[in-house]
Amino acid sequence: MKSLLILLTFLRKECQERGATIIYATHIFDGLEDWPTHIVDVANGKLQLAMPMEKVKETSKTSLMRTVESWRRKERDEERKTRKERKANGPS
Repeated sequence: MKSLLILLTFLRKECQERGATIIYATHIFDGLEDWPTHIVDVANGKLQLAMPMEKVKETSKTSLMRTVESWRRKERDEERKTRKERKANGPS
């Protein structure tokens, strides 16, 4: 975890000094609360949301990790519902 924090600190400094943009794709959100400026969520190849981190914090009062976990649970539940409906309706 320490090496990740060192990397993130370096990347943040690079962004500030050079005006760079970092796209950090991960499934591990623990400890990233204060790092991103924006969040983009892509699931099943489709853009689910794109918003500034401040908006995410306003929308959800839980940690980033818990917020993303709730997104994944909702996605999983929707997929299960779709599969169940397809199975009930039979072949097209």
